[in-house]
Amino acid sequence: MKPRDRLVWLGGTPMDGEDARGPVLVLHHGDGTTRVPGTETERDWLAEVLDSARPDGEPLHFADARDAFPGDWGRFQKRWQRVRRSGLVGI
Repeated sequence: MKPRDRLVWLGGTPMDGEDARGPVLVLHHGDGTTRVPGTETERDWLAEVLDSARPDGEPLHFADARDAFPGDWGRFQKRWQRVRRSGLVGI
């Protein structure tokens, strides 16, 4: 994903949930559901990003979202890739 790519979320509204590891953000999308673990702050950030990335919203660029991440981006990248496979695209 390039820094100036506009993020567009094609899935449903994220929901709080639980799994064996603890609290997760549950993403509903065309292929089912994806559970994304993280701290409460990380999950809140991701929910905000996905809400802002709705197709009818104001443009949100990848660099802006990444710069606002409340933690170590390197440690979050694998989870970010799961979100991308779940319907977050860059255009």
